[in-house]
Amino acid sequence: MKKSPRRIAVANADKWFSLFIRKYTKNKYGACPFCGKEIEHCFHFFSRVAYSTRWLATNAIGSCSACNMRMEYAPYDFYRWYVKEFSQEMLDEVNKLHHTIVKFSTYEIEEKSEEFRKLYLEVKGDK
Repeated sequence: MKKSPRRIAVANADKWFSLFIRKYTKNKYGACPFCGKEIEHCFHFFSRVAYSTRWLATNAIGSCSACNMRMEYAPYDFYRWYVKEFSQEMLDEVNKLHHTIVKFSTYEIEEKSEEFRKLYLEVKGDK
């Protein structure tokens, strides 16, 4: 079954966002900021299901696979880390955005993909 242009755009935006977040986190923290293991995933504090925060850098950080999985079952430990690292106000803002309905056109999603591709190449050092 052939993927629609929208599905392709979403997959590309997810890919470049994930690469950017993981590399940015590795540059800043060196490893998973929660436990120190190797970064393997793009960890979202609030689910990717909401487009309002799916590609929001303040909603994501690179993490190891174990911490990424633990978020499903014990999110409060990660929320406490977020508040300590950033602030309660920022967490509240991301939470509020997460509960806001946002609709992107396929073109807007393609633009996001290109934006994160460029950001990834910047943090990777391949401008």
